[in-house]
Amino acid sequence: AASPVPAVSRAPVRQSVGTAPGDAGSRHALLDRADRAAPNREVAAALPVDEALVLITDAMMKGKTFVFIQPNPKRGKSAERYEVYSKETTFAGLAALRGQHFAGTSRPVFNCDVTARSGDFVNDVCRRYVEFIEAPPPVLAAGVAAQSLGTA
Repeated sequence: AASPVPAVSRAPVRQSVGTAPGDAGSRHALLDRADRAAPNREVAAALPVDEALVLITDAMMKGKTFVFIQPNPKRGKSAERYEVYSKETTFAGLAALRGQHFAGTSRPVFNCDVTARSGDFVNDVCRRYVEFIEAPPPVLAAGVAAQSLGTA
């Protein structure tokens, strides 16, 4: 016959909060990561790079234009570049910025090609800083231009 083994009682484990350096010891660290990311901001989830590239390629094929959100959501050197290239609304305009540098520096105004897996434009599309707009039909665009010139 088996000898009865006395049940071992264990005291509940206490988690000490605030004793470890950095985020590891804070109460904030006990929250689920999804809750910690941006508790007070309503930010749309970033798109995967592959999905952003599909959107960019589709917009190029359909002749769409785009607008960048304002005010500038970036900081540092990328914010300086954003101030310059966010004024563009066409893919041709962005392509024209390639190879240009800020005055007196070797820093580029626009990083990479619009269809590159990394670079300013794909990063902005991933973070939803860019909104694609259907291009107006050529006849309508010509009529609007004529009206604005007072010839229609």
